[in-house]
Order: sequence, then structure tokens, then C-alpha cells
Amino acid sequence: MIRFGIAGFGLHGVKRLMPGFAKASRCRVTAISRRDAAKAKASAAQYGIPHAFTSVDELARCPDVDAVFVASPNSLHLPDTLACLKAGKPVLLEKPMGMNAEECRQMIAAARAANLKLGVAQVFRFEESTRRMREHVASGILGPLVYARAEFSFPGRGHVRSWLNNAAEAFGFVGKGPRREVAAIVHRVPSGLNATHVCYYFINVARNNHCGSNVRECLLKEECHSRV
Repeated sequence: MIRFGIAGFGLHGVKRLMPGFAKASRCRVTAISRRDAAKAKASAAQYGIPHAFTSVDELARCPDVDAVFVASPNSLHLPDTLACLKAGKPVLLEKPMGMNAEECRQMIAAARAANLKLGVAQVFRFEESTRRMREHVASGILGPLVYARAEFSFPGRGHVRSWLNNAAEAFGFVGKGPRREVAAIVHRVPSGLNATHVCYYFINVARNNHCGSNVRECLLKEECHSRV
């Protein structure tokens, strides 16, 4: 049983994470952190979580925590992830991974130095429709990949997660709402940052040509698959 701590417990924790953990058989939540002590204690009491903290450092040092899910605002992904890795805890963090590529590099370097796992919650890579689409691409039934696009947006103004409209905290998620335009091969695929990742997953082999094979053969090779 993997005991998770959730750093930055808030709306996402309530709507997405806790319902998922409730169905999990091999992991459970044993600690959360929120900046507001009263809210942290109230959330912990609501879900029967043993530990409530006001800092990620405290959560990461908790002996009842084996791994940490970082769900804090985007600007805190780097410091929160580094704190958890420093405490010896593997990290799964929400997308986007960081505010820029350099932050991502720092997190990856820290995880490698500590020999700890670091993952990003790009969940649609493991979704059934994505698997089927990859099979179609790899089979060659769609023909050569020449163009792809996906689009996602939603009204972010007035959203309960107020930090979405703060450029210092949210980076790319400011304005009318998050929007990303990338690939959709033949039809739309799961969108937003998930779409960006999934479409990159499909088309990147064509650009990098990892193994010298054609796209179809490359997509079928696990060693190439793991690098996309």
C-alpha cells in the first residue's frame, strides 16, 4: 500500500483526486497540505486523512507519507517538488510540469540525483482511446502523418481557482481560460495540455526518427515509445 501526501490540497483534490483514491486498492492518502491551517484540518477531517499540514516541507518529512502528489498552483511546482525530493519522496505532479523548460530540467536533475521517481499527470496517455489511436497510427491505416490539431478552452474568469488568472502563479493559464492548439489526427483527441502531450506522443517519432525506422515501425518499438 502506497501512502500518498497531497501537496496543495484544494478544488482539484476534492473533485478529482479524492474520488480516484477512493477507488484505489493499492494506495491511499495519509496527509495533505494547505496554506490555511483551518481549511487543512477541515479537509483532513472530511476525508479521514490522518495528517494535515500548512507546508509542503512538513508533509514531505512525514514518516507516514511514501510519495507526494503535487497539486499546488503552477508557480509552486518547482519548489514543492524539490522539497519532496530532498526529503526522499517520489513525486507525481500536476501538469503543466513547470513554469518554463528550465524549471522542468531542474526537477528532472534533482530526481535523477536522488534516484527517485518523478512523474507528470498526463493521464490521457494511459486512456483507452489514446491506446486505440496509437494502434491506428502504428498500423499505417491512416497513412502518413502530415498535420494534426486539437483545441481546448474554457471560461476561466471568475473560476473558483482564482490563481488561474494570476500570471505569476499560472503562467499560460491567463485570460479567458486555458487554450492549447496542437494535433488531432483525423479526429479530435482529449484536449488541453493532455491534447498537447498525446499529439506530441503520436507525431514526435516522425520528427526525431529515433531508430532510423519509418514512423510506423518506430511507433511499434517500446524503446522508442518510452522516449516520446
